[in-house]
Amino acid sequence: MKKMLFLSFILFSVTSYSQIHNRMLKFNIGLSHEQFDFKKAVKLFNDTSLVNHFDHKYTAPAFSVSEDFTLNQLFSISGTIGYQMFSTKYNNSNYGTHLFFGSINPQLSILYRTGYEIYIKLKLGMIYRVSKYSDLSDQTQRFFPEKFNLFTGVSGGVNLFVNDNWGFNVELSIWSPEFVNFGLTYRFFKGKMPTQAQIDGYYVD
Repeated sequence: MKKMLFLSFILFSVTSYSQIHNRMLKFNIGLSHEQFDFKKAVKLFNDTSLVNHFDHKYTAPAFSVSEDFTLNQLFSISGTIGYQMFSTKYNNSNYGTHLFFGSINPQLSILYRTGYEIYIKLKLGMIYRVSKYSDLSDQTQRFFPEKFNLFTGVSGGVNLFVNDNWGFNVELSIWSPEFVNFGLTYRFFKGKMPTQAQIDGYYVD
């Protein structure tokens, strides 16, 4: 009987204080750890090579899309996919890299109020690089990362909402491809807006 009462209390707490949006889309652009690591690798190679030379022309911003699924007021889980391009030449031949990354992200909301949310999340994912570096010698390839890697990272971020649906997002990450990014956030809602919605962190139209 005590177990049933305890489970009922937990269920009531989750349903009473759960967020009323059940999905969130994020469209982000930013910088990656990969681009700084790549720049260091190119510089190290050029400084130690007397004959061959890399010409790193530019790095495009990292683009990513995330979709969050809300579990309750505290916890959510999201999936992220992203892309970044590196334009590089080796002895005047194109050897640019296309970087693809994706992750699954359990997330904890630290603070949720009307107009903003502060959160942290764990990132479990993979990196896949498409390039022509496999055509280079083994001595040259050792300066650069492998084609495929797994990673575990941590992120902290803020969602700033301008109304019930739209907002802005800023996020800082470590141990993952992404470093810092920002962009747009869109929330999807379920059911009717409760009368106490503003207290729970939503606007009242």
